[in-house]
Amino acid sequence: MALAAAFALAAAVCESRASTPPKTPARPRPLAVQVRRLPGPEGPTLVTHPKETFREVVRCFVRFGDSVWFGTYGRGLFRLGDSTLESFSAGTSPLLEDRVNCLATLGSELWIGTCAGINVYDGKNWRAIRAGEGPAHNIYHAIEPDGRGGMWVGTTGKGLSHFDGRTWNTVTVADGLAGDWVNDLLELPGGQTWAACLGGLAVRPAGGRWRVERSELFPLYKNVVALARQGDSLWAGFGDCGLFMTEAGKWYRPPVQLLPAPTVRALAVDRAGVLWIATESGIGTYSTVKDWETRGASAGLQDRDIRSLYIDPRTEDMYAGSARGTVYRRSRGDGQWKVLVRQGRLVASGGRDREEASR
Repeated sequence: MALAAAFALAAAVCESRASTPPKTPARPRPLAVQVRRLPGPEGPTLVTHPKETFREVVRCFVRFGDSVWFGTYGRGLFRLGDSTLESFSAGTSPLLEDRVNCLATLGSELWIGTCAGINVYDGKNWRAIRAGEGPAHNIYHAIEPDGRGGMWVGTTGKGLSHFDGRTWNTVTVADGLAGDWVNDLLELPGGQTWAACLGGLAVRPAGGRWRVERSELFPLYKNVVALARQGDSLWAGFGDCGLFMTEAGKWYRPPVQLLPAPTVRALAVDRAGVLWIATESGIGTYSTVKDWETRGASAGLQDRDIRSLYIDPRTEDMYAGSARGTVYRRSRGDGQWKVLVRQGRLVASGGRDREEASR
């Protein structure tokens, strides 16, 4: 097992006992919400959503049509053209709310998860889906197509809703989820689906039932925020405890010293099989060829708290969004991140901010 050997060697170098979970739960850091701790098995259970505090955070990206779109936690939705930036806000468009947490495409439609419901946009027309019309809640942090014409929608506190193309149904911790707050979703080839929850990991075999994934390596406080597939391996990023990887049914935990910071924000895997890891202190990479790397992966970043990563399937360009509202692009073959957008304004090649079109 090459990966297991590599992790063991890295652990020896770092003098880290990676298999020992922390004695006390790690204190959560906010991703795009503030969390107040109350007694309970899952830790934080009461949340607030201060738009002003996290207004600039770039939460998500997706390619839809000829453009890459991105959502922010307070400035709304943006469409990024070759040399243009178009904004959509709740006051000037049918967008339900300016806090856009997740984006996905389903056929010819763009699905937009906000803090007031789901918008669906087909390039011309908008429609809205709210709690009471099928989904369990109006606040969403994850949207993932199911590969069969349906959509998984992860809520913040009400479980996981599924649309099969005609009807909606919802599963919760009572049905096998690790937590009712769902941060990320990933469906693998073959139909196996994973859910990253505030409370741990859950997995559903194709056509089966959800169950909680367990490992003695997992920390006591399990806030799983990101998922990615790298070949035959599945990676899970924890909000304060670094990375975990499963291969052939066994879990491994690389030492957190190999990452820019243990606070994982987002994960992505490029076409070459390189795992990209966004943290509050920059970006790191892992590949079986080059092993772990941090300095070069962050070259060109002007702010280090990176909240989102996306690899454009059409161009293979990589996009990163920061907590301060900066959108970066790293073109294939280029070793530097370039600033495209800063706090809702397109940045010219000379570094000047330009006005964006809005609707």
